[in-house]
Amino acid sequence: MRLLLDTHAVLWWFSDDPRLPATARTAIADPGNQLVVSAVVGYEIAYKQKFGRLPPLPEILPDRLLRQGIETLPI
Repeated sequence: MRLLLDTHAVLWWFSDDPRLPATARTAIADPGNQLVVSAVVGYEIAYKQKFGRLPPLPEILPDRLLRQGIETLPI
């Protein structure tokens, strides 16, 4: 199955946040599923960081996405 993750799902997955529902967590962890995010996720994270609504990520986003096997879709 192809899963399109939104910004919250990505951030909650990366931080192991309990707000990510168990069904979503299971689907994301399933190696049989293809994970994708829109390039807009990067823009939204940068915007939230610029205005102090999100702390800096501990790792460069594209590197983390690549390491997690998450494909980025162009705009």
